[in-house]
Amino acid sequence: MGSSDVLQVLIPEFIGEVKRKFPSLRVVSIPNVAPQYIERSDLSSKIIMTVARVSPEKRPDLLVHAFAFLKDQFPDWKCEWYGEHVDEEYLTQLKKLVKDYGLEGRFLFPGKTSQVPEHLRQAAIFAFPSAFEGFGIAMAEAFSMGIPVVGCSDCTAVNSIVHDRENGLLVEPIPEYYAMGLRFLMEDEDVRRQYGAQGREDMKKYSADVVWGSWDKLIRELI
Repeated sequence: MGSSDVLQVLIPEFIGEVKRKFPSLRVVSIPNVAPQYIERSDLSSKIIMTVARVSPEKRPDLLVHAFAFLKDQFPDWKCEWYGEHVDEEYLTQLKKLVKDYGLEGRFLFPGKTSQVPEHLRQAAIFAFPSAFEGFGIAMAEAFSMGIPVVGCSDCTAVNSIVHDRENGLLVEPIPEYYAMGLRFLMEDEDVRRQYGAQGREDMKKYSADVVWGSWDKLIRELI
């Protein structure tokens, strides 16, 4: 890597990490492409959605614990976590947690889906409690559909895209605090619309034209 002409990272915050190991290396930030959906969610549903594999670093347990604080105040809301079940033992633990909290039928792990846009159109809030992300393309898809995001303040690739109280909420990875973030959006559809509209606007800088334009410029410089 040290002999490379340039190294690409997905977000500017990663540049410093690379430079600490390779101080003389040129590092540029070029993100992933986010879809630019024409359609959008109407945000009037009672569905909190996540798209991520079911694994500890994605912290589905945090969302289960947080939703348990809200289940009685919001009896008509539910959570749907779409994603590959990569650790069956961990999934069993999560399902037991769901059962212990009395959330069966309200906190679902349907597995993988090839119909992400269709599901996003039915969601009012996108929960993204990850501990580690490279970019968070599922989060970008939610924003592009006009859905506000609740992320965690300790996740670099999330806290660089979620702008607190602008397009979503950033909270500490503690169930009570995550529940407070969800509650804030669950209680106010107007705020969901405001944040969702801003998130949709923010995703324009990740359009295919912008991202491939950055790659084209870099490659032309190198050759």
